Parts: sequence; C-alpha cells; structure tokens
Amino acid sequence: MNGISWIGLVVALLGGGAMGAIIKVWYDLRRGRIQPIAKRSRIFPLFRQHARYQDFDAVLSVTHNGTVTEYRTLFVADLTIRNRSNRDYPGFEFGVTLEPNSQCVHVGWENPDQHHRLDSLDEVSPSGPRSELRFKLCPFNRQDTYSLRLYLVPKQPGGAPAIAKLTSPQAVNFVDESAPVKIFSLELTEALIIILGVLLAILASLAVLLR
Repeated sequence: MNGISWIGLVVALLGGGAMGAIIKVWYDLRRGRIQPIAKRSRIFPLFRQHARYQDFDAVLSVTHNGTVTEYRTLFVADLTIRNRSNRDYPGFEFGVTLEPNSQCVHVGWENPDQHHRLDSLDEVSPSGPRSELRFKLCPFNRQDTYSLRLYLVPKQPGGAPAIAKLTSPQAVNFVDESAPVKIFSLELTEALIIILGVLLAILASLAVLLR
C-alpha cells in the first residue's frame, strides 16, 4: 500500500469516527442543555402626571365582592414569553416573582388561538393581591408566544413596582429577548459542530478517492 493509501485510510478512519462522535455530541448538546425561553417585559404607569397639572389627581375605583378599592398609583406590566428551545411542552408552568415592594391586583390576557390556552393557577384580585403568581401554558411548542398584562401597585407610596424574576419547574433559562446573546451563542455552537462534521465527512470521502 503506497503513502497516499495510508493517508486515505487514516483520514477515513478519523473522519468516520469523528463524525459519529460529533453527531453524538451535537445530539447530547441539544437534548441535555438548559432550554432557553425568551422573555420581554415593559412596565409603565397608568396615570401620567404632567408638570403643568400638579393639582390634578387621578383616582381609579374598583369594586370587587362588594369592597371598593381606590388606586392613585397603578402600573401596567406587559409580559411576553416565547419558546426558543428545541422542545415542545404539552403543559408548561412558570411563575412570576415581584420585587418586595410590589403587588399584583389583577391579571389579564388573551389566548393566541383556540388551540392555545393560558391559565392562572392563583387567584389575584384587589382584595387578594399577590407578589408571587403562577401560570400554565397548554401547549407551549417551539416558537409559541404568550402575552399577559399585570396590574401592579407599590406597597409603599412613591415607589415603583418591578418584576424580580421568572421561574419554572422545567429545566429552562429565561433570557431577555432584547439581548439574545446567550441564545445566539448556543445556536452558533451547534452550527459549528455540524459544519465541522460535514468537513470531516468530505475529507473522508476525498481520502477514499485518493486511494
């Protein structure tokens, strides 16, 4: 066997073995990694006070179960999450934890369509505000998007409510959609592994032709 044949044999063996190993690594990477869930939130006050009208004071009165509650400070938090993972979830539960100075008095949403449903697992009302809320999405397939609106009030006058974090019993990582660097790096890693595997397969094929 001449020198070229030996080189072809070594490259073919390396290419074939490396190709199988790369496919295995790529599969394990996609199945075993923490799945990314993109989130986007925006909080703004419902009452915007103008500097020229300091004497004007807006008040919202809400009646719930016969009890009237007045709000002089009310904030709206628009929250959107999107499944950027490689998995489909028949049911996906997640939670919203507010900052210690924040409470939610009402939650509103619209289901995307008749086949997708968002449910609140906790009762939230003006007479029963909460700082921790749980929701369930059915289903939450790849690229699915759900949106909901939280009505927040600060516990202390003059404060501004905020969302502390999103959590889930699933093995996921909530990533800010406005800064998709982590999501992009994971997708880039997978793409580089595939490209490397294809190049090794081409080298193996060339080696066979050079025998």
